[in-house]
Amino acid sequence: RDAARGTDEDRLAARVDPERPRLERAGGRVRLGDGEWSARGGSAQSGERVEINLAADSWLAQIGERLERGVALIIDYGDTAPSRYSPTRREGTLLGYHGGAVTDDLLARPGEQDLTALVDFTSLERSAVRAGFQVSGLTRQAPFLLGLGLGTEIRAEREAAGLDDALAMRRGMHALVDMDGLGRFHVLVLSKGLDLAEVRAGLGGLRYPTL
Repeated sequence: RDAARGTDEDRLAARVDPERPRLERAGGRVRLGDGEWSARGGSAQSGERVEINLAADSWLAQIGERLERGVALIIDYGDTAPSRYSPTRREGTLLGYHGGAVTDDLLARPGEQDLTALVDFTSLERSAVRAGFQVSGLTRQAPFLLGLGLGTEIRAEREAAGLDDALAMRRGMHALVDMDGLGRFHVLVLSKGLDLAEVRAGLGGLRYPTL
């Protein structure tokens, strides 16, 4: 079912809007209007909640229209199918963040808290191909940054003004490649109008295998 925002006693609340297009199972896929989504071959269970990015096609199409030749990087936290839709995520991945803490009251404090969900990088790759891109690589932020020279060619000591500055920058660099944190971000490398082998060979961020 398609959830929409409504009001309940002067506060935002989730409800089913009968006037909006409904999600329909068809041919092992889930359809909503002109959009189409497939995660585990149509094996979603009753009551399972998933987030579907129906704007990805148009967003990547806009980028493709403006980029005739070059490379586009998409960096975010997420996962690939089928683990993105694992049964352990039956309640979905949509979370709210307020004051540095996680909240499950997603519609509270409108405009004052962040709402976020894991990106489906498998669907994003498909949307990119439809928009005329080649998928040059998919890796994590840690190996990508290390491959670009973070910690070797790019060192905290070289950029810092003093010891305290160097230590702070080193902690920041470590945070970017910490595989228990930011280092787990996915990095999707898309190219257009370029030789795929040359892109993969020339981009140092893809030199290490995906962790």
